[in-house]
Amino acid sequence: MTAGGRYLNDLGLRGPGSPVSFAEAMEIWAGASRQFARGASGQVRAVTGQVRPSSIWRTVELPELRVNPNVIGIDELSLAPRIKVG
Repeated sequence: MTAGGRYLNDLGLRGPGSPVSFAEAMEIWAGASRQFARGASGQVRAVTGQVRPSSIWRTVELPELRVNPNVIGIDELSLAPRIKVG
């Protein structure tokens, strides 16, 4: 997670007591992620876990990276959990 992502995460926008709705929180995250992806350059490497099709990564960041002329390639390493609980 980037420093900006940690900052947004620490605000607790998606948790109980958030000053914004879940939809508004997702728009805030999407905007920050969009700017992050637009500022990327070179070979991009992403380490992901189990990613929902509706995630910010799939719906915002990856599409932005694909059209960013400064990105020469995208490597995505998708990690599967080794230990299943429950």
